[in-house]
Amino acid sequence: MALLSSFNDSFLPGDSFINSSGPISSLPSKYTTNCVKLHAYPEINISKEIFNSHISQQDHLILPVQETLIKKFTQTLIDEGLKCSLEILETSESVVLSGISKGLLKIMNYGNRLKIFLNPYKKEIPVDQYDNYSEVRNWKTSAIRFIAFHPQCFKIAVASVDDSIRIYNDKNSVVTVLKNAQQKSIFALAFRPYNFSTLVVGCSSGMLIWTIDPNSNMTRPLSQAVLCRHENHFPVTSLEFNHNGNLLATASINDTSILIWDIDKNTCVPLRRFSVPFLKLQWSLNGSYLFTSTVGNIFRVWDCEKFKSDRWTISGGHIQSFQWSPCAKFLLFVTSKDPVLYCLGFADEPLFNKSNEDIHRALPIADLSKVTIEHNESGGISQQLAWNGKYLAVSFKESNQIAVFQTTIRQHQLHVLPMFFICGLGASEYPSFISFQPFYKANSSNGLIEHVLTIGWSSGRVQFYPFV
Repeated sequence: MALLSSFNDSFLPGDSFINSSGPISSLPSKYTTNCVKLHAYPEINISKEIFNSHISQQDHLILPVQETLIKKFTQTLIDEGLKCSLEILETSESVVLSGISKGLLKIMNYGNRLKIFLNPYKKEIPVDQYDNYSEVRNWKTSAIRFIAFHPQCFKIAVASVDDSIRIYNDKNSVVTVLKNAQQKSIFALAFRPYNFSTLVVGCSSGMLIWTIDPNSNMTRPLSQAVLCRHENHFPVTSLEFNHNGNLLATASINDTSILIWDIDKNTCVPLRRFSVPFLKLQWSLNGSYLFTSTVGNIFRVWDCEKFKSDRWTISGGHIQSFQWSPCAKFLLFVTSKDPVLYCLGFADEPLFNKSNEDIHRALPIADLSKVTIEHNESGGISQQLAWNGKYLAVSFKESNQIAVFQTTIRQHQLHVLPMFFICGLGASEYPSFISFQPFYKANSSNGLIEHVLTIGWSSGRVQFYPFV
C-alpha cells in the first residue's frame, strides 16, 4: 500500500518531477503533443491584479470621515451583528451607554457559556480558525481562496484574499469583478447548472446570490448580490448545486444542520442532526448521494431520494478532503491525522452474495507517507484531492509538490497507479487550491483539452495543466 514510494520504480530518473510553470512545449513529450492548444485559457495572476487594482484606486484620494456613534453602531449591527455593535458602544464616552453595553455583553457571554455547557457541539468556531479545516492551504493568507468552473461552459470564477471574485471566460478579455460589502471571507463558490448568469457565494455573512448578465461587457456589474441567511447558518463554508441545478445544499462550520435550498423560491429545508457542526459537502454526479463531513470525526452519506443518512466515524481528526467518482460508485477521502487515502464503495451488492461485507466499508487503498525521491521530499498529511475519474491529484500540507495518479474503475474495483509529481516555480511556491476542469461537449470545438488540472499557486498565479 506504500504507493508514493513506488514512484521510484515507475519512472526513469528525471521523469518523476515535472515543473508545470513553463509553457506547454517545455513539458516532456510523453505528457503532451504539439497539437495541444491552450490559447483559450486566460492568463490569471491574482496577486498582480490585486496590486494593480490598489494602484488604480490611489488616483482618487479618500479622506477619513468622522462618523457619529449612532451611525457606527447601526452600521456594525447590520454588518456584524449585535455583539460587535455593543462592543462599539462599550467604548463610548457616555458612562450610561458604556455601562449598559458592558452589562449586556456579560449577559450574552454567560448565556453562551451555558449553551455550550449544555450543548458542547454548539461551540462557535471563529473564522480565523478555519485554516485548521480548509482544503485551501493557508486559507487566511492565501491569494487564491477558491476556484469554480461552470459545468456547461468555459467560465471560471476565482475568489481572492481581497474578498473579490473575478470571472474569466474564453470569448473576450473582459474580466468581471464582483465585490460587495457583505462579501467577506469567501469560503466557497458555485455556478448554477444550466444557468449562465447565477453564481452563489458562501462567506462569513451567509450565502450571496449574484445574477450577472452573460452578455454584459462591464467589468463591475450594476446588479447587487442578494443575501440569504437562515438562523445561525453562517458563515457558509461549503455549498453545491445538484446535477440539474434545482437544489442547492449548504453547510456552515457553526451549524449542525445541512440546508437544502430552492433559491427560486428563497426557501430551505434543514436536515437536522444533533452532533458536531458540518464542514463540507458534495453531491454525487448522478444526484443519488450527498456526502457531508463535520469538524469532528463524524461524516454522513445521505440517500437523496428520501434524505436519510448513514453515520460513519473515523479514528481521529476530521475528513480533510473527499471526491466522488463520476459513476458515483466510489468516494475517495483523506483525513487530517494520517497519510492514508481511503475508498468508500457504493456499488450494488452482487447477486447471490449477500454476505459480502466489504461493499459498504471504507478501505485504505494507498499509503501517502513522506518519501524522498530525487532529493525532493513529498507526501505526508494530505491537503486536498482533485479527481475526475481518470486522474487523481493530491496536494499535501507540508510538501510543495502535487502527486498525480492514474485511476481505473472496472466493475466493483478501483485501481490506483502512480504517475508523476508537479512542481511550482522555485522551492517556495506551493499549491493552494487544485481542481479539475469539468468535461463538457464544447471542449473539442473550443480547442480545449478533455482533462485539465487547474492549480492555484501560493504566488497567486493560476496554472492549467493538460493531460494528453
